[in-house]
Amino acid sequence: MMTRRVSSWLPGYRKEITKRQYAAAIELKSVYRIELAKHNRTWKDDKGKPLKLWCAELELLPSGDDYDESSDESGEAVAAKRTRKRNHPDHVWLETAKKVIAENIDPHQFVRMQFIAMNLEGHRAGSPPAPNSLNTPRAVDNYRSALDATKHEIEVGWSFQLSEFHRRTACSMEDGKDAWIPILYDNSTQLSALFRYCTAYDVASTSDDDDVRRVFGRICSEYRGEAAEQYLDHPDAYDAVWGVNHIPNKFRKQADLIYQARYGKQVTA
Repeated sequence: MMTRRVSSWLPGYRKEITKRQYAAAIELKSVYRIELAKHNRTWKDDKGKPLKLWCAELELLPSGDDYDESSDESGEAVAAKRTRKRNHPDHVWLETAKKVIAENIDPHQFVRMQFIAMNLEGHRAGSPPAPNSLNTPRAVDNYRSALDATKHEIEVGWSFQLSEFHRRTACSMEDGKDAWIPILYDNSTQLSALFRYCTAYDVASTSDDDDVRRVFGRICSEYRGEAAEQYLDHPDAYDAVWGVNHIPNKFRKQADLIYQARYGKQVTA
């Protein structure tokens, strides 16, 4: 297994970490920055401006000798350096990376679930999960409870939307796929962005008619961004419940790119 000397990445660690742990720590931190910025923009002050509720300094992994222990230092000096290392803002990402790998949890989903679980638990308004709260048994419980709570919701939602779509189609005066167009565009119908996108994509990618591909391609473009966000809340659950026959091939990767493009620039600016 490939390893990397951690002293070049996280000062003061005199042991090796795996490449997988390193990558997971970076992903945890990057996703957290995006989710935190997204969360902050959902809360407004009394003038309607975005409210910056909380944000720690999250620059990537500063280096320095402040954390390296010397054999000729006093016990007090060594203890002080160990305390600074433990309290270093990047310490939590490595420790959390080890936890999610041990629990076989996807780092991206682990962070997103913490923000979702926060809403399920009725957190104090505007209070996001702090980074050091991720490296706790409660965070793993939050992940699993959020996953369980939403998987059932996805199953019920899929059945309802499928029934609603078939009902609307049966009542339409149009024939064939022409009946689908006004239904997918009608925002008064209780169909999610992901359902609209996937249904339109299936038609656009399989039809031999240029006009049909063009019309349904426009529907895809209309709902792609919202569909990506919805899907990324629980990609594994959506894949399991909706199935590979409805979720477009490689949509997970495409959704990740859309998500990064939508939030990444503002986060890293």
